[in-house]
Amino acid sequence: MNRRDFFVAGTGLSGFAQAVVAGFDAVTDGEVITNQTFENVAVGILVRANNVTIKRCTFRRLVSDGRNGTAVIVMSGTVGTRILDCEVDGRDSLSDGAGIVLQSGCRGGVVADC
Repeated sequence: MNRRDFFVAGTGLSGFAQAVVAGFDAVTDGEVITNQTFENVAVGILVRANNVTIKRCTFRRLVSDGRNGTAVIVMSGTVGTRILDCEVDGRDSLSDGAGIVLQSGCRGGVVADC
């Protein structure tokens, strides 16, 4: 999957965010998402804010329309996202995705113990 796969043709970044069904849309700086389970969604968490922390979350049975099916997407331009001790289970996912995407242009991101 490449960067172009994330954008709906002709709509740019804002079109992508509206076109994807996310379990949680992190739009507030400094947000902390802990101990949550995300199932049966195209994207578990869509990160569009700075200094977001995602801890001890579980992502499974992700669904896809061919463009998504991803546990976490960190959007370009965000700073300081921390994804810690999360379980991304793709065994029962209904897509080819099931990982964590750090888009080009995000900075200071940390993914640890996932």
